[in-house]
Amino acid sequence: MLGTKLTNFYIFNSFEAVLNLGIHNVDNRYIDELYNGEKFVVNDNYSFTTKSFLTPEVTLRAVYEKNKDVSIITLFDYYYTDLSNEFIRKTDTNLDNQFVSTDRDVYYKREQGYTRNFLTIGTATNVYLSPKILFIIGTNIFVDSVNIEERRRQMLLDRKGIDQEYKYEYNRINVPVYLACEYNVANFLTLSSGINKVVSSIENIKVVDPDYGGWDGSQFPLTNIIEKETKNGDTSGYTTNVSFGARLKIKNKVLFDLVVRQNVLFTGTYIISGVPETLFSQITAVYKF
Repeated sequence: MLGTKLTNFYIFNSFEAVLNLGIHNVDNRYIDELYNGEKFVVNDNYSFTTKSFLTPEVTLRAVYEKNKDVSIITLFDYYYTDLSNEFIRKTDTNLDNQFVSTDRDVYYKREQGYTRNFLTIGTATNVYLSPKILFIIGTNIFVDSVNIEERRRQMLLDRKGIDQEYKYEYNRINVPVYLACEYNVANFLTLSSGINKVVSSIENIKVVDPDYGGWDGSQFPLTNIIEKETKNGDTSGYTTNVSFGARLKIKNKVLFDLVVRQNVLFTGTYIISGVPETLFSQITAVYKF
């Protein structure tokens, strides 16, 4: 992770930039050998490898303080991951090191391109209605995009070519609204509550599914292509989320932050509802040395 923080940057009182680089690399192999009467030879040979290994995330955050009671926060966050991979299977049924269909051998390569992107652009306004009451209102645009392309290629000596394909595209744009309030009951206790709801949603899914026939002597013929695209702008599936919390200080050394589990507010605890769930969804404790 790399980051920097600047103060009095143009119109902003503070500006932060963070770069996260995740690393993933998979290279798995499985080999099974059998004795053919003279020596051990490979019967099954599987391999699975990923083609990319970096997962970057860029986060930018800026704060503009209009005055001591009002501040505006802007956020930009972009995340990208590439999980494209390759799987190769070889099965030599009669252990002759010749991969042909007449021996009921298996030899193919499956390639999958898989990428996903997350983009968040948001803003929030913090307003102190009084020295004890903080009110927060915010919104953002959240974009989620997934692209998958997959194909299988037969690699037998007497049968070569693509016999399976599949494409999937998914795009979603959500616009949620957040409202929150904090009340400082005393120097050692702060109560908080919040509510958020997705007010706009656009979802688009496109699937392309070609059908290939059996081997005709020269290729696997393409017999049909099924294309389906669905769009959905309904937000009724997104529930309104309500949360409550409390922050407790003990002699300015120990800080407890508690967030009540959302479902408990509507179903009650286990004694009332019979639902085996905890009272709190998050408990954080911090000790200052």
